[in-house]
Amino acid sequence: VVVSCDEQAVYLADGKLHKLAAPKKKNPKHLAPTARMVAVDQMTTDAALRRLLAAYGREAQNESSEGGGKQHV
Repeated sequence: VVVSCDEQAVYLADGKLHKLAAPKKKNPKHLAPTARMVAVDQMTTDAALRRLLAAYGREAQNESSEGGGKQHV
């Protein structure tokens, strides 16, 4: 999840490896946009962020299992 940005970088957190207090700095050219937005008030703690990302992963997995995604062989 992008937690902040400046003119040259964006800062990402996942709540586990990269905590909200110490996000990872990335070049925005290396990121791909998604159609999903998260309200800042949903990311109050690292645990809340992990739950949010887990729910997002389950939704993406359900969409791909319904035939909408790529199948890996």
